[in-house]
Amino acid sequence: MDEEVACIAFYFHWSLEEILNLEHSSRRNWVTQIDRINHKI
Repeated sequence: MDEEVACIAFYFHWSLEEILNLEHSSRRNWVTQIDRINHKI
């Protein structure tokens, strides 16, 4: 979970509270999308 939070915070500059308020599946989805974007770049 720490890596998920760090990844989302780094790319979206969301607060810890905002990120932790997301459901785990939603956090995983955001991380997956970030990963896909990074692989395309």
